[in-house]
Amino acid sequence: HTKIKDSIPLLEKNEPKMSEAKNYLSSILNHGRLSGLAVLLRLVSNSWAQAILLLQPPKALGLQE
Repeated sequence: HTKIKDSIPLLEKNEPKMSEAKNYLSSILNHGRLSGLAVLLRLVSNSWAQAILLLQPPKALGLQE
């Protein structure tokens, strides 16, 4: 589990502008009436990152010996 958690921020390190845009969008949505949409966007982006990680072979994730 630790390896997977450590791998998720790699996406944001590789895409700093994407991260900034996401934060900007989230702050707008959180302060407006669309906070439910912000939560939904966050869930989608989190599950998208996890789906990318799951496409990697288990050895790359350190799950096999």
